[in-house]
Amino acid sequence: MAVVGSGFSGLSAAAYLSKYGFEVQVFEKSTEVEGVQESLLLIMVILLIWDLVGIGCRIS
Repeated sequence: MAVVGSGFSGLSAAAYLSKYGFEVQVFEKSTEVEGVQESLLLIMVILLIWDLVGIGCRIS
């Protein structure tokens, strides 16, 4: 599955699809990750790690 754009929506969609078994590739036209994208990517990685080690929480 291809996700175009690595902003909030693109990274969220990629994480959701990946969680449910889809093989996902994210495509971004920018050659650098910076600003909001950098922060979102860091947050998503931290949340993924927390889930993997069993300390994640469900946001509802």
